[in-house]
Amino acid sequence: MEKYRQFPSGLNFHEYKQIRNNVNDTVRSDEDAYKKCILSGLKNSPKWFYGYMKQMQMVKDMVAALKQRR
Repeated sequence: MEKYRQFPSGLNFHEYKQIRNNVNDTVRSDEDAYKKCILSGLKNSPKWFYGYMKQMQMVKDMVAALKQRR
């Protein structure tokens, strides 16, 4: 990315896209492998599975607390 920022050209952008796509594919495959690992260990350790499901279903606050001016 630094190379593309310094020298914006078509070739550098193509290289950047390839690296970006490889990283995204790796992240997705790691997430899938983690999910498969949790599912395969369901019978041996259901606590992991239910903890993971609770984490996925939990609603998280996205708005920060507001402060009042005085």
